[in-house]
Amino acid sequence: MSFYEKFNPLTTVAKQRFVETFTGDALDTDRWHQGTNSGSPTFRMSDSVDGGFEIFCDGTSDSGYINFDGIDQYNQTGSVIIGVAKPSTLTSMSMWLGFIQNTGAPFSLLRWHTTSYFNLETSDGTATYTDSDISLNTDEHSVKIELTSSNNKLTLDGNLKITKTTNLPNGALEPFFRIISYNTTSKTASIRYCEAYNT
Repeated sequence: MSFYEKFNPLTTVAKQRFVETFTGDALDTDRWHQGTNSGSPTFRMSDSVDGGFEIFCDGTSDSGYINFDGIDQYNQTGSVIIGVAKPSTLTSMSMWLGFIQNTGAPFSLLRWHTTSYFNLETSDGTATYTDSDISLNTDEHSVKIELTSSNNKLTLDGNLKITKTTNLPNGALEPFFRIISYNTTSKTASIRYCEAYNT
């Protein structure tokens, strides 16, 4: 059962919806595109129970992502993305999960970054972010970002944490997951669930 089915009546059919559980021995490349911003990140399935998919970095400026390679089928004023993810460390790295337009702006993303708190970063060409009250950590978290015409909402582990009304994305979007490494210490961005749908 998907998160959508848990929180919506079965008679309400989701529009343009997909669910990815990142199982099997390889990423579904009919759906996902693997991209490298710089360096030589490694894309791999996790060798652990319910481990999902990983992007591994061990070089300065390694940066990799997965997206839908420009399909951009989700409405910037009426869509939801849900993901379950975690980083292996918070040292010298950044990680993002959410919606983006083909790896550029506009976007609406939860970020694990250099601030002390989880925050929601949005862009309409100008990027701004709003901090939550949850300190950054390496635990696995359930993330939900809901986009409407008046705001973007971030729900973390079932609790609404941010309602952002500024610099909202102004173009169609697609799912996105990315890591950047800032030194040669090994680090991994892990994702084991992703769901997105138009509302």
